[in-house]
Amino acid sequence: MSTTPKANVNIKSLSRKLVSASTGPRSAKGKAKSSKNAVSHGLTGNVVMPDEVKMVQEFTFELNEYYKPESPLEVLQIQRIAFCRAKLAKLIDIETAGRQVERKMIELNPERVMNMLPQFSVQIRNLALKALKGQSLLAILGIDAVTLQKISLEIEDFGEMICAPDDLSRYLPTLCDFLGSERFLQINSLDLTLDQRLMIFVQRIQNFFEPEVKLEDKGGYEQMLKRVQLVDDESEYQSQQGLIRNYPSGLHAYRDSVLRDLHQIIELLDVQSEIKTLMQSFEEMKSWMIRAADLQTEQGERMMKYQVMLERRLSSAIGELLEIRKHRFL
Repeated sequence: MSTTPKANVNIKSLSRKLVSASTGPRSAKGKAKSSKNAVSHGLTGNVVMPDEVKMVQEFTFELNEYYKPESPLEVLQIQRIAFCRAKLAKLIDIETAGRQVERKMIELNPERVMNMLPQFSVQIRNLALKALKGQSLLAILGIDAVTLQKISLEIEDFGEMICAPDDLSRYLPTLCDFLGSERFLQINSLDLTLDQRLMIFVQRIQNFFEPEVKLEDKGGYEQMLKRVQLVDDESEYQSQQGLIRNYPSGLHAYRDSVLRDLHQIIELLDVQSEIKTLMQSFEEMKSWMIRAADLQTEQGERMMKYQVMLERRLSSAIGELLEIRKHRFL
């Protein structure tokens, strides 16, 4: 007989606690701030938002099937538990969606990653961006990395021995094979010497090394690319300055003149190597930025507060439900 009053007292105490628990902010300022949260995402409000109705119903059904509530207090606690579970599920969904959006923005905007690599010149970053879009420097020039490497080795080994145009094919066979190939110059009607083809190739390379443009200055950069593209009009070549090599008379005059062009090819290899290094740094930076997308300071802290608040509500509701059921069977 002595246990009945105690049980009644506990139930009354729980009833009073349920009425007063989680009523939200009481000041006018706090209520105004809380109302804005409810309108924006509904995480801190006490109203079931339209996108939460189905979840609340499903959670309520599961809990009712398991606990078989008999009293109004048990029904109320089950409703509170279902409500908190729905809010937590929505919070997780919002966090996941936010991370996915941020990661997608990084993936779709390589310029954003490139701007985080100021140790590389704007020119190198521009060329790397083009490579990411399928317009690599070597592809535009019509040469592959292996051929460029072989040509550079030839230049370093035999460049000093070139004294006349006829020496090009003797000491630089790989270079001459490339200059005579259709992939370099698709104009069979032009009777150009190897020296003239070399000047054309070097001119294309030099167009890449003009004064740097800003990453966002797409118009200027596109114009530079057009100057590098192959030209299939004979008059275009004939009008280009430098098609006839001008150099003073003397024993080493031609060698000195052509060496400047050959060194430009070696510089092309250096640039390509720097682009490769940049691409490695780019992938590393992109990886770090994607990982950092999960750590957006302001938003992350706010979501964490919501999660802690909802978990406390859920824990409290579960504890109170179990307490009610314990006294129910006394």
